[in-house]
Amino acid sequence: MPNQQGFTLLELLITLAIIAILMSLGAFNLQSFFIKNQQITAVNQLLDALSFARHNAITRHVAVSLCPTLNNQHCDKEWRQGYMVFINQLNDIEPNPTHILAIYPNKTASIEINNSREIITFQPSGQSPNSNSTFIISAPNSNESIVTKLILNTKGRIAVEYVE
Repeated sequence: MPNQQGFTLLELLITLAIIAILMSLGAFNLQSFFIKNQQITAVNQLLDALSFARHNAITRHVAVSLCPTLNNQHCDKEWRQGYMVFINQLNDIEPNPTHILAIYPNKTASIEINNSREIITFQPSGQSPNSNSTFIISAPNSNESIVTKLILNTKGRIAVEYVE
């Protein structure tokens, strides 16, 4: 009887079934990883924008505001579309195009950013005197239940809170 090499059809099917099961488990974990990564990116970008606005208010000795924007020229109401930082000497709701310091475009379309305030203004002292403000960052269309809160107090300090 000759020596046979290779796999039987049954061995091949069992191997393919095991690979398919392992890949489906890996795909679920990979999707979860991508959602968490997008959320961390959104939190870091918002932290950067808030810190940049406060720093410029202190160093330039003028009021600097942060507001959501859709077209990179006018303030809007949707924080998840992107936001901009501008010098706000006259306490305006709309920025002067020559006073725009930075624009932060939307990098993560699947992440929600909510805040009840339409504009955040830092005074030359670094304070944001209107009231405390809470940004809620979440991924509503996923199975992940992680919510991040950025809490800005009236002194201009930012606290990060993770809620699961």
